[in-house]
Amino acid sequence: MMDVEIRALDFGFLSSTGGEWVFRDFNLDVPSEAMHSIVGPSGCGKSTLLRLLAGL
Repeated sequence: MMDVEIRALDFGFLSSTGGEWVFRDFNLDVPSEAMHSIVGPSGCGKSTLLRLLAGL
């Protein structure tokens, strides 16, 4: 198993009305022996974070 470490992640979307940051200077540490859940309301970036981690 490997640890998950994210440092200073910046990610956003551009639209015709400007841009919208999803993650701005986002940091996360998850040790390999820990179990975590990602929860939040619809549209807050849960799936976007998982896609970025997977390289999609």
